[in-house]
Amino acid sequence: NQTIRVNFPPVANFKIYLITPKGQQEFKPQGIVLEPNFRLGFDASLSKDSDGKIVRYDWTFWDGNNATGVRIEYYYPVQPGVYFVTLTVTDNDGGKAVITKEFELY
Repeated sequence: NQTIRVNFPPVANFKIYLITPKGQQEFKPQGIVLEPNFRLGFDASLSKDSDGKIVRYDWTFWDGNNATGVRIEYYYPVQPGVYFVTLTVTDNDGGKAVITKEFELY
């Protein structure tokens, strides 16, 4: 007898929030005055794996830099434009999922 084990891939998802000197708040690019001392927070705890656990969170940013971790902070671009962030999650069986989110700053 052989046992066949199927790995269901994870589901990648994340939210973006704004970190200001006054604290953390929901990210709403419309109406925000661009300030160089603001930072962006990225939270991948919305990602799930139905048959195991996620063991790696890899981020790629609009400028080509990378980071790892469930929750991270990154600098806030001070120029208006369209920016993207890509998250790749890997589960304990090697399954991967990728999501890219774009946001526009005015």
